[in-house]
Amino acid sequence: MRSFLIVCCLVACGAISGCSATGNRPPSPMQPTSAPASGTRAITVDPWGRDLRESPVPTVSLSPSSGNVCMPSQITDRPDAYLCVGEAPQGPGVQDFCIRHPSGDDEYACLDRDLAWKVLRGLPQRTADPVIRPGAVGDYVYLKLTDGTMCTRSHIVGMPPAGDYVFLGLCDDKTSYFTRFAGAAPPSDSSSPFGEGTDAQGRWLVKTGIATTEQLTSRSVETAYR
Repeated sequence: MRSFLIVCCLVACGAISGCSATGNRPPSPMQPTSAPASGTRAITVDPWGRDLRESPVPTVSLSPSSGNVCMPSQITDRPDAYLCVGEAPQGPGVQDFCIRHPSGDDEYACLDRDLAWKVLRGLPQRTADPVIRPGAVGDYVYLKLTDGTMCTRSHIVGMPPAGDYVFLGLCDDKTSYFTRFAGAAPPSDSSSPFGEGTDAQGRWLVKTGIATTEQLTSRSVETAYR
């Protein structure tokens, strides 16, 4: 029971603050893998097939324990994406956007909000619980806005909507970002996955603001990562 509570607390920490280990990390060589009609670059990360080949990355090896474990991601519907918990002092805390090695080994490449990779080894996959992943709303885990602001998809239960807009995640300028939904999918008349259309340069628009008010601002998305 104590180990279960520790994992729950760590998950909450990661969802709210994006806890991670720090250190000098090389930039990721990620390149766009799709060319949407809009001016926003949509990048599907591919750590084991492309992103980790050109630059060395930090590697953390952990001993399997009740507190060192990986489970299905809570912020994306990618079937190879996991939330990994590594307990202190060696562990990096909570990492939710980790891509499991395609061989099925207990090795995960985790991408931080600074778009730098680290590799975690030795973490077993927890399979006892049913696999419940978010829908397409969680497809993009990081957004880089045109002013340089980074926004991170978050799994925080009970966040209030802002008018007709549903909470998606947190931005590093202390705002939240939202999506406008009609049922379970974005409005059919919108060319943005967030239901806001595009700007004059064809880039996706997304609403950001304070979660407790209805005063939201449309902002342009330069790059979206999934």
